Amino acid sequence: MTLVQTAEKKIFEEFDFQEHSQFSQAFYTGGAKAFNFSNATAKSIANENYLPLIDSIDKRAFREKRLEYITNNLMKQSSLILSTAFGYQHSYGLHKNMIKISPWVMEDAAYTDAEKIIRGIIYHRGLKNIIAFVPSGIKEITDLYRSYNFELRDDFYLVYTNKKPNLDLEMIYAL
Repeated sequence: MTLVQTAEKKIFEEFDFQEHSQFSQAFYTGGAKAFNFSNATAKSIANENYLPLIDSIDKRAFREKRLEYITNNLMKQSSLILSTAFGYQHSYGLHKNMIKISPWVMEDAAYTDAEKIIRGIIYHRGLKNIIAFVPSGIKEITDLYRSYNFELRDDFYLVYTNKKPNLDLEMIYAL
């Protein structure tokens, strides 16, 4: 699986890749509406025992064990993990002015916790630009990003070869 831009999609299709789903690039440059972010909220998204949560919830969303991949390949010195009992978000610095959210996985219908987590990422990383790739067809997720002044732009496609991945897109708030 890989995420490709519209212009690249045709090239990948020539190599037998097929489209799984459409994603949008969510881009934050500041200017979110004012919101409360208390110490209690910060503590509610700072679960220190997040590895078992990542292991179990990520497996339900992606239908495979990815804990080793996440801890060995995605986590960096700049990583920040926010989590509740219903999901987690990993973000890291691409460079000094850009943060990428990848991955962000939540239980379906855990909107209140998702809102706490998006507030947390803006609170902790909001002086920088933030980028995420979000499933375009999941209204609850795109509405959450828009409500915090993320601009949804540029279409991307999740493409695959061989067997179609069985992803639960309603749990994936960012790739």
